[in-house]
Amino acid sequence: MKALSRSVALILVGAGVALLSVWLFRAKPRAVRAKDAVPPDAFVAVAIDVGSLRASGALRALFGASDEQSVTKLCGFDPVDRMQSLVFTVPEGGDGIFGVAVDADVSKDDLVRCADAVVRSRGGDPTSDVDAYDTYEVMTPHRGSADAKTPARSLAYLGRGPILVGQKEWLHRMIDALASVRDGRGSPGEHETLRAHLASSISPPPSFLATATVLLDKSVREKIRGEMTAEVGPGDEAGSAMMLGVLGVSSAVVGLFERGHEVHAVGSLRCEEEPQCALVEKLILKVRGEWSKAPGVRALGLGPVVDHLEVDRHGTELSLRTSAATTDVIGWAKLFLEPHPSPRPAAITPRAPTP
Repeated sequence: MKALSRSVALILVGAGVALLSVWLFRAKPRAVRAKDAVPPDAFVAVAIDVGSLRASGALRALFGASDEQSVTKLCGFDPVDRMQSLVFTVPEGGDGIFGVAVDADVSKDDLVRCADAVVRSRGGDPTSDVDAYDTYEVMTPHRGSADAKTPARSLAYLGRGPILVGQKEWLHRMIDALASVRDGRGSPGEHETLRAHLASSISPPPSFLATATVLLDKSVREKIRGEMTAEVGPGDEAGSAMMLGVLGVSSAVVGLFERGHEVHAVGSLRCEEEPQCALVEKLILKVRGEWSKAPGVRALGLGPVVDHLEVDRHGTELSLRTSAATTDVIGWAKLFLEPHPSPRPAAITPRAPTP
């Protein structure tokens, strides 16, 4: 009986030690950021380092003083000033569906008040349905704008985590991606792998101001095939060959970083086979030659960017790079981002009454 009691006691002690070990050495949740909210099968992901842009002075040069921003007037604070990074994601065949993840220092009260003001300014109804998904609180306004047919975008909030905005179904996918990284499940995803690979190919590795990654699956390639066939025509052998090369591209990444007084653009395309990359290289060089002679490109000051474009092919990977002065890049961005007033109609002189 004593031997049995001793055995039971040993078993209980062993079980206790095992449970204590699991508790002490269990995987701790990882801190997640906006870049971790990209679903693995997202079609496009654009990541912007708002903090680096703000530090470089480019952000203020592009968007002007904060008191001139309409959103600032609605919210009572400048959202850009509180952002560190932002990621924009699009699913394949999303038909206008997208999601945004933001790392920002914004309280829940300020965020809800700002969202309500924006919805009201668009003629919507900010009264929201609130539900929980994973650890997030998801708020969906009854009507996001004056157009009742346009689906409202949801707002997902977590005290210590990225803020998410987008259609609810896609937000759920983004929250799943965050949970996977937080819990240490799975890989970082192809979009993150592409960004990391691009950074490692540059010495020293840069801190990107912005990156864009694209994953091209079979359905996308078939869509491109149809569009290019309509444009090039089945009888154009050279065009058809280049088209087949483009259809062999499975992924692409582009990054912008500032070094010195220049903004550098670098990119990488991955092909399924080497001959396909050779055809894509031929197409890029052909376009570069045509654009370098285009008067419109020169008029916009983009000539040096085209002239400096370099292309290198290594097996199934194609690398591209070019650069421009930071001041020139800011000037081009202003040209496209700043609103231009529409020309006023000519004044109409009243006709004298007929005698």
